[in-house]
Amino acid sequence: MDVLDAATQAGVESSAVTRHIAILKRCLGQRDTPVLVARCTSTDPRPTRRLRRRRDMLMLTHRRMVVTEERGLLRRLRLYLNCELRHLGDVTWTPEPALGGIRLAATAVDGVREHFWVDAGTAERVRRLDGVLRQVFAA
Repeated sequence: MDVLDAATQAGVESSAVTRHIAILKRCLGQRDTPVLVARCTSTDPRPTRRLRRRRDMLMLTHRRMVVTEERGLLRRLRLYLNCELRHLGDVTWTPEPALGGIRLAATAVDGVREHFWVDAGTAERVRRLDGVLRQVFAA
């Protein structure tokens, strides 16, 4: 499965992924394939910074989690998080079918707790994404 196939299964339109695809593919290893590519929103709740909401793209493989960020008026893309799963701590997620998404949180290797809202759209896709997260993080 490639990046576009994983995005299609999560219900993400291909036009949204194509802007992020170059960054996402650079983060894939030769034997690594994406199991999930989804739109997400990141909130930075730290008191030292203003509350920020961004539209990001999350890619999950069996080995790593990658998040790209779209910033500013020019909508520039950058790599926000590229971390091996074994370096993530206290990974939790809460499916919310009524809201059409999943709350995902993990502590990165630098000790920063990251919070993401993974947009699924429908209750059926929420169940599918929950299954993918169980499969990846249970290993």
